[in-house]
Amino acid sequence: MRACVIFNPAARGEKARQFARFLATIGPAADLRPTTGPGSARELAREAADAGHDLVIAAGGDGTVFEVLNGLADSRHGLDHTALSVLPFGTANVFAHELGIPTRPDRAWTALQQGSLRRIDCGIAEFRDLQGAPRTARFVIVAGAGLDARAVQLVDWNLKRHTGKLAYVTAACRAFLQHPDLARCQINGTEFTGRAILIGNGRFYAGDLPIFPDGDLASGRLHVRGVKAVTADILIRCLGAYLTGRWSLDRKLAGASVPELHLTSDTPVPLQLDGEFVGWLPATLRILPAALQVLAPLPESPK
Repeated sequence: MRACVIFNPAARGEKARQFARFLATIGPAADLRPTTGPGSARELAREAADAGHDLVIAAGGDGTVFEVLNGLADSRHGLDHTALSVLPFGTANVFAHELGIPTRPDRAWTALQQGSLRRIDCGIAEFRDLQGAPRTARFVIVAGAGLDARAVQLVDWNLKRHTGKLAYVTAACRAFLQHPDLARCQINGTEFTGRAILIGNGRFYAGDLPIFPDGDLASGRLHVRGVKAVTADILIRCLGAYLTGRWSLDRKLAGASVPELHLTSDTPVPLQLDGEFVGWLPATLRILPAALQVLAPLPESPK
């Protein structure tokens, strides 16, 4: 299997240096392609697929996975001939958690070498981009409109490089105080209006929080959770869960599983896909069953 690893050579800090040393050890086994700036991972993924690579690995976080996924979709060979995987090096690493890939690079690489190919669902979204023009993009693991998307939009990326999750906590507090966004959709046949609408392909959100307990990467459905109102108490508890990984607020969320979801708003409300701020509502999100081939450890058998 011809593997291509796409990575960011500009990452800083001791963790980044350790990751760079690790990448050097796998160089003989893979084609290493460094990014040159925002959007270049997408172009590199397209080029790798067009060149005949069977596997493209995103070495980074969920944002890198998002770019690589859409680059594979841009390829003339499409997603049918090239598999996707990840070496997690991000803040949340939701996709890696979902696939059961360890977050330590050497263990992740071993898990991929011992892993197998399987097909999972992929999401596709139609929305308005940052300039208001119609746009379509794929996403693999999560999407959101309202408070969480506003937090992604407001993240200070320099602060994120130094503090990780705390940068999102700061951004979420700013979004809560400054932007009373309201988004609408249909949940279980009833119109829902709320501060945040979260959409998952699998079980996890913001790391390994099981926001979508009925989530399944092969269910053929999007899993929706709606937050009608956000008080300071709820925000503090949610941010605490994000920092600690302990989630206990399911009763606050309305839920549904649907093949398609239409999101609207009366004012400009942001949309995020795989943790990337991409544009604005209105948006239509659909699931594409078994549309993506991934390399991952074998799923654990139910006990």
